Amino acid sequence: MYDDKLDPRPNPDAEEPRREQEVGSAAPAPEAEAADSSPELELPEIPASPEVPAAPVVPLYSPPEPEQREPRRGTGWRMLAAAVALVMLSAAVGSASTYYLMRNQQAAAPSGYQPNSPAQSLQPVVQTVAEAGASVIPEIYKRVAPAVVAVDVVGRQGWYRTAGSGSGFVVDPAGYILTNYHVVEYAQNITVKFLDGTALSATVVGTDRTSDLAVLKVDPGDKQLVVAPLGDSDQVQVGELAIAIGNPYGHEFTVTAGIVSALNREITEETTTIPGAIQTDAAINPGNSGGPLLNGRGEVIGVNTAISAPSQFSGNVGLGFAVPINTAKEILPTLMAGQDVQRPYLGVYLEDLNERYARLLGLDSTEGALVTQVLEGSAAEKAGLRNPETDRFGLVSADVIVAVDGRKVANSSELVSRIGGYKVGDTVELTIIRDGQELTLKATLGARP
Repeated sequence: MYDDKLDPRPNPDAEEPRREQEVGSAAPAPEAEAADSSPELELPEIPASPEVPAAPVVPLYSPPEPEQREPRRGTGWRMLAAAVALVMLSAAVGSASTYYLMRNQQAAAPSGYQPNSPAQSLQPVVQTVAEAGASVIPEIYKRVAPAVVAVDVVGRQGWYRTAGSGSGFVVDPAGYILTNYHVVEYAQNITVKFLDGTALSATVVGTDRTSDLAVLKVDPGDKQLVVAPLGDSDQVQVGELAIAIGNPYGHEFTVTAGIVSALNREITEETTTIPGAIQTDAAINPGNSGGPLLNGRGEVIGVNTAISAPSQFSGNVGLGFAVPINTAKEILPTLMAGQDVQRPYLGVYLEDLNERYARLLGLDSTEGALVTQVLEGSAAEKAGLRNPETDRFGLVSADVIVAVDGRKVANSSELVSRIGGYKVGDTVELTIIRDGQELTLKATLGARP
């Protein structure tokens, strides 16, 4: 649905503190006193046998006499003095090591570094995406908001008088403003309002329903208009900053921000198919249509066009889409000149080739675009593409386009995008599969009616 239409984490890895081992000082052993001489050990005398003479008495063991020493005086004091000296030496070595390490650390610290103190807290080194955005958004808003306009439309749709609002932005100081086609589709009176409160009447000078773009013209008079800088949508990357300025629900010149969520999305409505759309989670709501989607340099990278929501009565749920600005730049001169934009046209209705269709057609792959209808008098009909054949059991025969100028196409969206890269009058070579056979057809592209 279009965004302006509402229908009736202490570190867990830290080591545990090491247990210190207490080392007790061993007291010196007391000096041994002189021991008395021990008597020799003798065996008791054994009576002599009448047959055997008595054996002589031999001592079995004589222990050595211990050496007598005089007690040494002052040993305890000397050991105490040595311990004190050891402690002092350890402290000196530790202090010197600490000083050396701290000196080296300070030498390696960044220029301008100041140690933490109770009155000063350390600043974060890395900013979050939100912080980074908040640091540039105010300046971007100051520069670009004067180029943004609120578009108020009064029109008539059938018997009913309609009123609506959208957004736009100045692309030329002569008074040209880019917006969405669906914002001014039924317009009879258009008023654009600038940031400074200036309100000017505008007229539609060029439209392109296919890309959902339109150009308005105002007479600036003595007012010097600010032009929004146009960027390069081909250089946009997923995850970069995205800023939207617009008129959501009539809240004029509102700025919201997010990131680029995805690229190469496709916006498909009844009369509009926009390939390569930029997806963003920046808040886009009804009234943002036609406003600029900006990057972190304040350049326009897209034209906010549509949102995806659970229902037609829902607001933004973080799924917004913008037409790439490069798409607009391609046709901007044509629209400003009031000329019709000619789009290459093959003249077929397509569906993706799913597994069921592939099985019915006897195909082993689901790559390609299934032709479901060939329009009469179209380039497709002239090239020889045919309508599918069915019976009461289902699909019997159908053309499946699998390549354009030798380049494979994976699905119907890729085929539409590929054809859109040509010009009216270009001849393309279509590779198709029909009844299990591969054929080559040539089609000269017409202009989209």
